[in-house]
Amino acid sequence: MDSTLILFLIFFQITYTYSVLFPFLLQLNWLRDEIRPLIVMVLDTGNEAFQKASVSTPKNDAQSSGISRFFSRRRRARNDVMSSFVEHHLSINQLQDVYPDSFIYAPDPIRSDGLTSEEARKRLKDGGLNVIDPPKETSLIRSFVSQFHFKFWVLLTGAAMLSVITYFVHLAHGFNEPLNLYCAAILLGVIFFMSALSIHQERKTRIVQQNFKKLLPINAFVIRDCEEKEIDLVEVVVGDIVVIRAGSRIPADVRLLQAHCLKIESSEVTGHRNASEYTAMMAAAHISAFDAKNIALRALIVQKAMDLE
Repeated sequence: MDSTLILFLIFFQITYTYSVLFPFLLQLNWLRDEIRPLIVMVLDTGNEAFQKASVSTPKNDAQSSGISRFFSRRRRARNDVMSSFVEHHLSINQLQDVYPDSFIYAPDPIRSDGLTSEEARKRLKDGGLNVIDPPKETSLIRSFVSQFHFKFWVLLTGAAMLSVITYFVHLAHGFNEPLNLYCAAILLGVIFFMSALSIHQERKTRIVQQNFKKLLPINAFVIRDCEEKEIDLVEVVVGDIVVIRAGSRIPADVRLLQAHCLKIESSEVTGHRNASEYTAMMAAAHISAFDAKNIALRALIVQKAMDLE
């Protein structure tokens, strides 16, 4: 194989790899920067659009290349959420109409009746437990093989094999050209290095997702049957009215119904150390669910809150 062509392929591989790896390495920062988000109500954020924008990356998109496609995918996911998630734009009275089974008392949400035990059991049966299924563990070999879903890496492997074949063909005709072997070694080295780096990054991302489990509380306080009850975290359902106090962690993605001097620390999600002020007031029309200050996400810490009782 012509040495100039091989050198061009090496240069193109470096450029291509950067365009693929750059958005991939930004994945954790993307999670921190994009997901920003007393008496609160549990929301249905388990829909596909919210999960795409919050945590996961679709398989086909993960195999796409280029920074522009990365940002295009992110904008698409945000648009999906903005069109399907509207509770942050609703007033308390409107939420009362949207969630009639929660029996929200708009003048003073702390006096709301909440879901009935029967309705909560029904929703728990239909919607499942308040847990996020962990990603399936994959073996090291399978993870390595999956890296070759990038078609250009297959092309480079083929180029390396052709370089080796060319070397032996020339050697059989009496020409010893070690440059072909050097080029093949460089191509294979780049492929193996980038595959190993990609696998390492995937495992780090998986560890971060697993660590979120350690941040969650064991129990939650909800209003059901006109009284406050302590239940297991996994039994919290959509429409539950949750009572959250200072020092506790938020048990689910919630819409604030009543809050006074509320500050929530979101460093685990956003990366920002300073606590942010949150309010129960409806958000403006141009504000997304991730930027709304009346939406608090699961596992965030309530740093300060005035007692409502």
